[in-house]
Amino acid sequence: MVELSKGAAGKIVCHARQHVTRAVVGLLLGQPGSDAVTDVVPLAHTLLALTAVEEAALNMIEAHAASQDLAIVGVYYGNARQDDCSVPPAVLALSSAVGGCIVAVDGPAFGPFAAAVADHIPLRAVEAPVGSAGSGAADGAHASLPASGLPLADTTPLALTIDGVDVPSPSATNAAAAAAAAASESAPAALAPTVALLRAGLAGLTDGTVSIADYDDHMDSLVHDWRNPSFDAFVLTHK
Repeated sequence: MVELSKGAAGKIVCHARQHVTRAVVGLLLGQPGSDAVTDVVPLAHTLLALTAVEEAALNMIEAHAASQDLAIVGVYYGNARQDDCSVPPAVLALSSAVGGCIVAVDGPAFGPFAAAVADHIPLRAVEAPVGSAGSGAADGAHASLPASGLPLADTTPLALTIDGVDVPSPSATNAAAAAAAAASESAPAALAPTVALLRAGLAGLTDGTVSIADYDDHMDSLVHDWRNPSFDAFVLTHK
């Protein structure tokens, strides 16, 4: 099971939407050894491989997490194409480096959600594939990771909750079926506060009142704070 906070879910979805034509990736933060993800750090929207820049970012983010008694407990990502239902090689490599679970922005579901077609949460959680055993993984484990990416259908799904409420898991395994399911299924009423936050965040991205900065943005200009305190303040206004 993966237990996301509402704010963490909001950052993931808004990061994906802010760079909707690009692949995004970030890190999940939580108590070491816990299933609970209390925050996330948007890492990149141009990640093709783990470079020295990403390694430096990981060190900085680990220090930031430790200052709050947290640790990196997994990764999240969203693909550039909404019909791409796979875990990209760069995400597999990052997962192999940090360990933990993987949270995916569900591409086929994201389009209808962003267009306000259905009230649902476009996120799913899966186990990290064999070989994603953290920074101590052996070379053989790294070699077992598929070089061309991994279909989500070939991963092991994990139950996902947001603020303790179960998130319906996409059952379809192909893009057309998943999109149809997303358009016809609504989130449970208990998820209404999360849906409201996500919709407010997406609207804020459109009108410029909300923004998400990842480490790529920070490298472009130091005025962009990858810790996103302004988004945290935004979440507090949508309890």
